[in-house]
Amino acid sequence: MFPIIELAGSAFERGRTHGAKARARVERSIATYARLFAFCGIDWQGAQALGALPAKLGVADLQRMLRDEADGYRAISREPDPALPEEARIEAVASVIMELAAGVMHVAPDVPSRTAYAPVQLRSLAVA
Repeated sequence: MFPIIELAGSAFERGRTHGAKARARVERSIATYARLFAFCGIDWQGAQALGALPAKLGVADLQRMLRDEADGYRAISREPDPALPEEARIEAVASVIMELAAGVMHVAPDVPSRTAYAPVQLRSLAVA
């Protein structure tokens, strides 16, 4: 499902190693989101500004949003539609919600509208 990246050392070293090993995946993800926002008429800087706004949403609110299928090609949870232009054929393959303060990650390991979110305790996985 997701690659396992072995980490060791200080927080800085672990962050540097993770960033280096996941670089291509992160760049691919950013490019995908930039294309999606562009298709919806939002430039990448505007999307980043929207993402920086404070929000007071709970996990259930976020799960509902991430399961949305209501707006066709603008839906968050979807499968590619071959009738759309190639740049709009975006598929949700998984969904993750992080509650860092609580040490919990909620993972939907498939299209979010088709699968339940499973809580994963992060503190027990942390490297000392």
